[in-house]
Amino acid sequence: MWPANSISLCLQSETIVLHGTSESAPGQILRGSATLDIQYQTKISSITVVFKGTAYASTSMLMLSVGSKQSRDVFYQREIEFLRTIEVAKNFSPGQYIYHFEIPFSGDLPESISSSLSHIKYVTTAVAKRGGFAKNLKDSKVVNVLRLSQPVSEVEESQSLVRFGELESELAFCIFSPSIVYSPDNDIPIQIGVDSFKTDVKVSEVQAAIYEVIKATSQDGRFKVRRSKIREASCRWNTKSYGKMWIQPITLTANKKSTEVFSDRENDYVTVHHELNVIITLVKRSNIRKRIIVRTSLQFVDSEALRIAKALPCYEQSLVAPPCYFHLDKKH
Repeated sequence: MWPANSISLCLQSETIVLHGTSESAPGQILRGSATLDIQYQTKISSITVVFKGTAYASTSMLMLSVGSKQSRDVFYQREIEFLRTIEVAKNFSPGQYIYHFEIPFSGDLPESISSSLSHIKYVTTAVAKRGGFAKNLKDSKVVNVLRLSQPVSEVEESQSLVRFGELESELAFCIFSPSIVYSPDNDIPIQIGVDSFKTDVKVSEVQAAIYEVIKATSQDGRFKVRRSKIREASCRWNTKSYGKMWIQPITLTANKKSTEVFSDRENDYVTVHHELNVIITLVKRSNIRKRIIVRTSLQFVDSEALRIAKALPCYEQSLVAPPCYFHLDKKH
């Protein structure tokens, strides 16, 4: 089999983390290189690298599969030309031609997401257009854009979740968790405290669940909402008293579906937030059952963005001198 001409992309990182909210985050730079590998002489009329962000507003995956143009919104595009389009294609002899590039983008871009309601995707593409009827050379890589709205220190030292309440002079309750911010791979411990004001009212069971709520704009401009349960736990009331309160611990453990949980976000295309629901079931001596439902917010941050933010830069691999991004290197 004869060797083929090709172009290949190499990115410094295929994951970009935006630090801060869409209003406060500074921009980032996507760095990389495109390598044109010429095995036999060929004519090329242009060489470009394009970074493109596309949002699919359609809620139908079928429409995406058939390539509905109406469902696509290219909200961000940057192009670098290493060889401008020319009428007479340029001859390239066998060898490797390496083109370095830097593509800046702003900190208010929406994060990558792929769900039934919203799809936001970033792709970097290198294209070498060939003369005549020859097939163009092309290579693409998906870039995952994440966001960490808070500094790592604030995430790790976020305030505790505490909710107090009272029900019709029958009892007081307290919901406690060590933090209001978690990543999807964390177990979430909760303590449920109850102080009954009446001797004939007892707690029989407690339940806890976390719901993910996604709200996205559909193709016709309307909002679509999906509310799904991502974790749940329950237990019979079997605990000890601490002062006046009887405290029942319960843990919402990470599971196989935790990798499918999205971080909290809010942009022009999609909003994601999470709710903690706690249900306290009461029983009176007359066997009358009553349920107390407590709803509050929990925040999920992207675990990969958190890991990248914690990692120290590897100075040993830093460049001695910056590459010349406008210079053509030829290696035989």
